[in-house]
Amino acid sequence: MPGGGCPDHCCHTWEVFVDKKSFKSLKKIGDIVVKQLANSNLKLTRISETNYATIKMDEKSMCPFLDSENLCQIHKRCGHQALPHTCQDYPRVFNWFGEQIESSLSLSCPSAAKEILFNPAAMMFDAKKYNPSQLNHGNIGGLIHQQLPDWLSIIREFCFAVILDEKLDLSTKLFMIGLFLKQSEEHLDNIPRLQQLIVSMAEMAQDGTIAKLFATLPVEPLLKWKLFASQDAQLSFNRPIIKEREETEGLSLSDFRFNQCRMQLFSLLKENESTLAVSLRESKDSQIEILKHNVKFFESILSKAQKNTLNQYFDENPQIMLNYLIYYFYHYQFMIREDKSPFQFFKILVVDLMMLKSYLSGIAIKQGKLTDEWLLQLFQSYARQRQHQSSFIAGLEAQLNNAHINNPGAIFGVLK
Repeated sequence: MPGGGCPDHCCHTWEVFVDKKSFKSLKKIGDIVVKQLANSNLKLTRISETNYATIKMDEKSMCPFLDSENLCQIHKRCGHQALPHTCQDYPRVFNWFGEQIESSLSLSCPSAAKEILFNPAAMMFDAKKYNPSQLNHGNIGGLIHQQLPDWLSIIREFCFAVILDEKLDLSTKLFMIGLFLKQSEEHLDNIPRLQQLIVSMAEMAQDGTIAKLFATLPVEPLLKWKLFASQDAQLSFNRPIIKEREETEGLSLSDFRFNQCRMQLFSLLKENESTLAVSLRESKDSQIEILKHNVKFFESILSKAQKNTLNQYFDENPQIMLNYLIYYFYHYQFMIREDKSPFQFFKILVVDLMMLKSYLSGIAIKQGKLTDEWLLQLFQSYARQRQHQSSFIAGLEAQLNNAHINNPGAIFGVLK
């Protein structure tokens, strides 16, 4: 989508790296307008060949190379090849997975998010031959053959198979995956044992044991509330929950779009706050009772939206969550490069899903329905906020550790 028509273009707020070759080319480019902009707005870093400089954003956090229509003047006046590699490559992502390179897209791009979520064929893969140097200017992440552990392909294929199993509902699929990942962590170096676990899981799914186990799990409303409160604070400029303001003055484009989605839920939470304030004037509720009241109200929002709106919407659009889950396992490669274990990765996934469901619930109740446009705006803006929050995962894991939940498998209750 052209920059001028993109609802959340990539040329603002981000730190844009400029590679050495592009830096030198822009400094001596023939177009006088672009040359002057480059001389004024490129800041040397000399960190590496790919991070040789950065673009200095203006006072509104916008890229200074944009014109009045939000079109890139480098691209418009000098062509695509004159762009820094970062700008040429985004939102395309390439990762090694052993001896093959896997192509992906960043969900933070609106056009990419629309393709990933709504195209039924988006996650159907085919193979092509390329020279690695031709892909993202050789900037390829992931795990080469020597780095790829034997267990990763086996576990990922199992997760794909479970996600695509039409006999299981979404929550049961996730429970089955999480249970397997939890059990497998002690046997990652024992491939035969992993294969046995896969066979056992398949048998348990076939005879209904998985579904029965999931049905007996308790819901974890307190854990949901604590996780939501802590993670929302990180995503939303570290403002306190419930006290969130509705003003959007000074917010970046991405913050504004994300805040639009958030405020649907927070308007409901504020209504609860007003009711609670009246109750407090008439009684001497303790902080524990206040917490219980907030937890109960939050859970009622999730339950009401699930029953009245979300179930029907996702039944009518099953490809959305299927695509999202396949994308998640495919794109992030179990976060092994971030030193996450398979079950740690699963817990991060569960919290991401819970956050999205929470915001979707607010949208569904306030709007009276859930539309493709609202869903796309949420998933894309959430991904962009997540991508910029380096502390998000650390905060998530700290909150899980501090949640005072005795059962280490309590994260499964968040799925309900």
